[in-house]
Amino acid sequence: MSIETEVKAVEGEVKAEVVKVEADVKAEVDKVVEAVKAAVVQIKAEEKLFLREAELEFLKAQMEIQRLTKVAE
Repeated sequence: MSIETEVKAVEGEVKAEVVKVEADVKAEVDKVVEAVKAAVVQIKAEEKLFLREAELEFLKAQMEIQRLTKVAE
């Protein structure tokens, strides 16, 4: 075999390996993207819940202040 033939054979093997690795990487990236999206959705839901709970506590405090103000009058 000539050097050129050997180089072409190795080049073909390398290209095939690159395509295989590229497909594996894309699959892993897709998994990571989905995991990140799910985490973002979870975080948003937790933030909304936290804000609702904080608002509820604020309203309770306001009502207690109003009650105590009336009692003090």
